[in-house]
Amino acid sequence: MLIDKGISRGDVITIKLNSGEELIASFVEETDTYIKVSKPRVLASANNGIGIAPYLFTVDADRDIKIYKPVVVMEPTQADYAKQYTETTTSIQLEI
Repeated sequence: MLIDKGISRGDVITIKLNSGEELIASFVEETDTYIKVSKPRVLASANNGIGIAPYLFTVDADRDIKIYKPVVVMEPTQADYAKQYTETTTSIQLEI
């Protein structure tokens, strides 16, 4: 049996909003009213698959933002998408 460790600060998470948008971000904190994330990106369909683009174009892309509840889903991101997100938002190149 696997034990769900939950989500911790710094984990790469996927959030599905009521609007249907799917975000990928680094988890900062959760309260009763909001989820705070760092470096939020939106998943976008591209010619060669799924791409990652800034979520808010008029806000500093590396700023922590609060996403107010309710949200539809908040879960850890699948490893290959988390790798792409980390490589896109940092200078780190990962081997998986």
